[in-house]
Amino acid sequence: MRQILTSSAALIAALLLSLAPAQAQWSMSQRGKFLSDCIPACEANPNVHASKKPQCAMFCNCLANEGEKMFTSADFQEMDDAARAGRDHPKTQQFHGLVPACNQSAFGQ
Repeated sequence: MRQILTSSAALIAALLLSLAPAQAQWSMSQRGKFLSDCIPACEANPNVHASKKPQCAMFCNCLANEGEKMFTSADFQEMDDAARAGRDHPKTQQFHGLVPACNQSAFGQ
């Protein structure tokens, strides 16, 4: 009986995973790197009022969450390499399109 329950649980888990929306996962290192760059940059942004700086973590997590839905780990690496080399990347422009929704979510703007 226990084997049947274990098999059933595995089957249900597999079905749930197949129903989950596809998401382009960034590595833990990439996500950490993004957040460790984004949060201090947000806090240093003169357009972010001092009273709103604590929301920078929420803003950056929003960007990371939404970015992972659109961009693969390889995409992240391409964009990061281009940014560090001072080059523009077309996917970076797409990524910047996420900013207004995350601004609204984190700062109510």
